[in-house]
Amino acid sequence: ISFSGDYSRGYYTRPVGGDDQPYLEKIFEIAVEDDRASGLTQTSFSSDPSRNLHPAVSTDGSLMVFTSDRFPTSGGLDLFVTHLTAGAWSTPQNLGQAINSSGHEWFPFLDKFNNLWFSSTGHSGYGGFDIYYCPYNGEGWGPARNLGSTINGPNNESGLSIHPGHQMALFSRSQPAESKGIAMMITLNEAASDGDISLIMQSTADPASQVAASVRSEPETQPEPETRTETRVPPGSDKVIFRVQIISSLYENSFPTVFIEGTSYNTYEYFYLGSYRITVGAFDSLDEANAFRVKCLNSGFKQAFVAAFRGDERVTDPSVFKQ
Repeated sequence: ISFSGDYSRGYYTRPVGGDDQPYLEKIFEIAVEDDRASGLTQTSFSSDPSRNLHPAVSTDGSLMVFTSDRFPTSGGLDLFVTHLTAGAWSTPQNLGQAINSSGHEWFPFLDKFNNLWFSSTGHSGYGGFDIYYCPYNGEGWGPARNLGSTINGPNNESGLSIHPGHQMALFSRSQPAESKGIAMMITLNEAASDGDISLIMQSTADPASQVAASVRSEPETQPEPETRTETRVPPGSDKVIFRVQIISSLYENSFPTVFIEGTSYNTYEYFYLGSYRITVGAFDSLDEANAFRVKCLNSGFKQAFVAAFRGDERVTDPSVFKQ
């Protein structure tokens, strides 16, 4: 849950669905008065058919950064920002490729200066999810900076938050292949008792990329997306089909659907060399698959390539690509 600075409003993730409908994460808000919560409502921007989760609201309550797989995407779950204007949240905007990557960006947090902290698998790091920092300049955020080996390592580091008083920070650490983790606490020693832990943590960050951050606006209105179902080939079949692999994930069923040029596609997932590989489409010819790969690249999946399958098994024999 994320609260505005005066604790008058709270925001959190809640799944909706059921009754033959898929469960999707949505962001809800509550009003808090006299230590009582009331008026639970779903935020207007999360009524679309995408996943919306991990809200992080600024101290003054005027802006929110959250995680979503909505269009446009850099691949995986991206970070978006929305502004509260005249009591209504604006159309979310993607935070751009200097922050978002072809992997997952999630668990954002905004400190009292609106600096952005989040976890990602897509930037070069120390393994698994690493924690990153982006400085706020009054209008937007600079490029992502890894917090360095003092905090990050070969495990998953995620969910960082800095607590009131600004002398303590918390985050979680877990093994990539395990669901259990441990809570980590960072505190200032007595010599730094008058300091701000966020400023000290920033000094541990790796040098920033030279890529300038950009915010891509989403159209004010979008047509209801068409969803295309994945074609399955019966196991044991000798027929070779081609799929476009767009991304990898440490977690099963991370991307049940993706958006390619405004159309929603159901995905096919397989496990290979320790990761879940997500593919889109099933084509009889290599030319068709390559044409679709271009669409995937144009939609932000910069690692898209064509893979061959026989039934549910990936085929690595290069001769199948000679048509």
